[in-house]
Amino acid sequence: MENNQGHWEIRNMDDKTVYKKVSNTKEIHYFYSNNKIRRISLWDQGIEVKLIIQFNGSTMTEYNDKGLKSYEGEYSDSIDLNYPRHGKGEEYGADGKTLIFKGSYHNGKRHGRGILYQNNKIYRKAVYLDGYSSLDLLITLLCMLAMIVAFYTIDVFLGLAATVIVDLLII
Repeated sequence: MENNQGHWEIRNMDDKTVYKKVSNTKEIHYFYSNNKIRRISLWDQGIEVKLIIQFNGSTMTEYNDKGLKSYEGEYSDSIDLNYPRHGKGEEYGADGKTLIFKGSYHNGKRHGRGILYQNNKIYRKAVYLDGYSSLDLLITLLCMLAMIVAFYTIDVFLGLAATVIVDLLII
């Protein structure tokens, strides 16, 4: 650490992080009770300015920048992984009330079966793999297949054009 700047952290006797300095004035505080994580919050110049995550047994509640609920569900009890979403949970929209996803998570990403909601109604059921829906993966696979077919069967020029179009669609 040079000129009292940079990243540092203080650990208690159990080697659990108590707080991490993230800038000259801001720190992330981790609060424990009976050796279990209870809450994580942002502090600025010694004042708590934002609750980030609150824990209650095997459930955690994450909050967005406006202090509204963005996730509620199971988590992995690991400070090294920064307590990621893990297991069953629900995501909420910017208003903190509107359900937008209900399903499974693995290491912070949607993984397994889930349901997407729009206007408080089921929009689509999907299976996720490491954060990507099966529909997204299928579209990507079909685009890649079309690109390969165009490249090898029609003409090199058309293959290159198809590659550019697929790249633009993915972006």
